[in-house]
Amino acid sequence: MQKKLNDGYVRLTLPAFYALRFRQHMCQQAPDLLHDLWGEGVSAVNAGYYELVCTETQPAASIGCAWYVAVGQSDVKVGRDDVSSNVMLLDRDGDDYGARSSRALIRNWLCSGARQRELESAVVADH
Repeated sequence: MQKKLNDGYVRLTLPAFYALRFRQHMCQQAPDLLHDLWGEGVSAVNAGYYELVCTETQPAASIGCAWYVAVGQSDVKVGRDDVSSNVMLLDRDGDDYGARSSRALIRNWLCSGARQRELESAVVADH
């Protein structure tokens, strides 16, 4: 079920969100982000941005994140507050979870299983 509001968000229940087919729109390194991470005390060797889109919704659903690879590690990390999206998740009654909770659920989806492997593959391919 998708509510129709004109605020730019795509409103979806979790099952409807999980059923969407996202494709990679962009993955790029960002030297400025890497320098910002160093300034925050994060020992990273690489950092950048990643975005997925799905055109099955109107407007198109977009999920983006800032990622980094820590010194001495091979896995790609996404910070707790480093996900952005125009998707607002809804509960079974059609009430939205709010932006913060929606981002947290989307981050969990992005950083697990097949999606995590796709992110890591994209970062390696871009490097």
